[in-house]
Amino acid sequence: VDLKSEKVWNTELTLAYKTGPLNIALTGFYTRLSDAIVRSDFTLPDGSDTYIILQDTLSVTANTNASKGAIKGISANVNWQINPQFHLFSSFSLLSGTSEIEGESQQPLGHIPPAYGAGYISYEQKFYDIKLSYRFNAWKHIEDFGGSVDNPELATIDGSPAWYVVNLETQWRSFKYWSLNLSLNNIFDRLYRPFSSGINGAGRHVVISLKYEINQ
Repeated sequence: VDLKSEKVWNTELTLAYKTGPLNIALTGFYTRLSDAIVRSDFTLPDGSDTYIILQDTLSVTANTNASKGAIKGISANVNWQINPQFHLFSSFSLLSGTSEIEGESQQPLGHIPPAYGAGYISYEQKFYDIKLSYRFNAWKHIEDFGGSVDNPELATIDGSPAWYVVNLETQWRSFKYWSLNLSLNNIFDRLYRPFSSGINGAGRHVVISLKYEINQ
């Protein structure tokens, strides 16, 4: 396949607001692609669109150039130092992408994650910290997958389900050079699989670590 390199034009605009301990930012962007590289159905030199190996019949695909493509999205975050002890942070991102081969209709672009976000609220004292955090992904419906690069065979018939996890982390610094970290991850024992992955996320589990650090 005679591939051309992608050409990218990017536009980004950020609006930010800051007042005392509160920071809010909203960013929007638009990326235009020429000769976007996409994976599409292809044929072997003999014209066959399948390949047989060890009794398995495989579809033939190849990286090719689409005539054009576009990615657009927004992201927002809030960073708030409520008081010297409490700190709140939250972020959210939403993206979409399409590609178009000349003479064909638009298709979803690969590697575009579903809406996702994360955040935490923390409480800090001289000798210990406590942080309650979360992460989430929205649904990615199967019709929005960008072909085989998004591993649709590893998703459900409807796509990649939404999921969220909640974690609790603590740290104690009661000794001069030592700190003890204890985390309870995926508190609600949610079964989830990140988009385009063939591996489920870890269920409820505990992580304990002991750190020794000498301040220079």
